[in-house]
Amino acid sequence: IYRLTQSGIYMVSISFAWVSGAGSPFMLEIASAPAEIALTYVYGDLLNVVAGATSTLYVQTRDKYGNFLRVDPTAYPSGSEDIVFELCQTVGNDATLPCLGGNQDTNVGITISYAVGPSGSSTNPATGLPYYGLYQIVYFPFNEGSFVPEVKHNSTYVQCFFDTSGLGSLQMDPGQARANACYEQLQAAGASARRSLSPQTLSVQNSRRLVGSGNTKVNIKASFTPPDNTTLQYWLTFAPILCAVAAVGIQLLCMIGRFALNRRHGARELVQPADVLQAEQDLTPVKHKGAEDADTFQDFKDVLGEDEVAKCRKLVEEGDVRLLGAMDAYSKTKKMTARLMKSL
Repeated sequence: IYRLTQSGIYMVSISFAWVSGAGSPFMLEIASAPAEIALTYVYGDLLNVVAGATSTLYVQTRDKYGNFLRVDPTAYPSGSEDIVFELCQTVGNDATLPCLGGNQDTNVGITISYAVGPSGSSTNPATGLPYYGLYQIVYFPFNEGSFVPEVKHNSTYVQCFFDTSGLGSLQMDPGQARANACYEQLQAAGASARRSLSPQTLSVQNSRRLVGSGNTKVNIKASFTPPDNTTLQYWLTFAPILCAVAAVGIQLLCMIGRFALNRRHGARELVQPADVLQAEQDLTPVKHKGAEDADTFQDFKDVLGEDEVAKCRKLVEEGDVRLLGAMDAYSKTKKMTARLMKSL
């Protein structure tokens, strides 16, 4: 008599007096025991759900020994267990009614498949075997808001939920150890009392966030979230005011600058000497006429000969531009020198 608690395929050998019997060894397939609903757990997209987009959950069923229910998907395409998904707006206390008698959101698309795993196929790449006892729930919520996801296994609500959204197909399943820890925690607190378990309760890792069941709220976000225009509205309101203040400030600075320049220019005119002003007024073109210009050459009699003086007089009479300009400059300089000498 022997007893096996782990389902699977075994090679059995029978010997008589150390001699193998006919056909030995032979293959023996050990089926799983009936489902133990308390050991069923759910994992997948729970905390990152968007309205108008599909999200996926996986329901792993087990027997009392922890074996995945060994149900051949070829023989049972829909599986052997009754799995129901509910998206609840509120939760009541009557386990015989949908959402325990609370309000159920029926505006959600739900598809349930058997033996389809996170890899998208019916074969588990880690074991090479079918996804025994695994049910895939693909749900498509149309409404945003706060909801409570509920999964029923054979009319009994599942207690342990794990959020594993964003993880790879081989890492999504939290594993039997964490699922058993959840079950043990429920047993210790009283399996009959529905409650919500937080991540800190079981000290699970962030990659295996335990969100519990019952009153656990899931916020379904809108597929399009309007951008935050708070900063834009602030600048649209106050930018024109700031621009107006800046413009007034610039105008005031310009007025002050012009006023200061005008005062400085006026003060400079007031302190300017009268003889200099008179000298500036005298700096006007001088009209040269015959003998008056010729008399100017008397100042140069010490440096010019009679022939040179006669030549210059002739050039003046002919209106030579170069000589007339030089005589103008000499005459003005002479007058300014005389006035400055008088003011000393």
